[in-house]
Order: sequence, then structure tokens, then C-alpha cells
Amino acid sequence: MHADIFDFAETFYRKYPKEWENINWEEKFPEIQVHIQVNSKIESPGLVDSGVNRPESEVIKD
Repeated sequence: MHADIFDFAETFYRKYPKEWENINWEEKFPEIQVHIQVNSKIESPGLVDSGVNRPESEVIKD
């Protein structure tokens, strides 16, 4: 679909305004590579499932 849903074009333009004038974004966009790094933290493990530490009677069900 070649949709720039993360608005890479705007980010590129803000960082490289002079270079922006010399590129064809429609051609360049499909060539870019994105590396995503996720850092997450589990705040309350085991609150939605029964297990060793939580009996079935304490599990909150929607």
C-alpha cells in the first residue's frame, strides 16, 4: 500500500530540509528500512490468569 502511516516523510524533512528538495519521496519511501526496538515492563504479572500464585477464585474475568 506504500502508506507512510508513521509520517517518516515529515521526520525526514525536519531533519534534512535541504536534501528533501532533491528526493522523490514516492520512490524513496519503499526503500527505507526500519528497525524497531521495544522496551517493555510487566507491571503486574499473573493478575489475569490462574496459576501457581493465584487460585481460580481470585481471577478477574470480564
